[in-house]
Amino acid sequence: MSYDEEVFDFSLKTDDNTRQYLIVVVYDIPDNKRRNRMAKTLKSYGLRVQKSVFECMLTNKLYQRMILAAEKILAEEDYLRIYKLSARADIRAYSPLGLLEFDEDYVII
Repeated sequence: MSYDEEVFDFSLKTDDNTRQYLIVVVYDIPDNKRRNRMAKTLKSYGLRVQKSVFECMLTNKLYQRMILAAEKILAEEDYLRIYKLSARADIRAYSPLGLLEFDEDYVII
């Protein structure tokens, strides 16, 4: 199944303070307490799309704030990857429920 429609709507404003980026956060944290803290923290910035994957539409300022909050939770054995995607990225979302449309505040399935 593939979709040719543009899925994510990026702000094309040139001001870095208001430009939004799609941030994809992936983590693997073996400790239940830290893993739950990470999930709770990331929920305040975006949407959980899988058990350990979040998607967030953030400005640079919120992106930096999210990184600082996530770093405070991590331990040496934890794994965290953060992808910051701009409007130039080719992004396609697939779901058994249909096309995912990303709005600034919510996802419509």
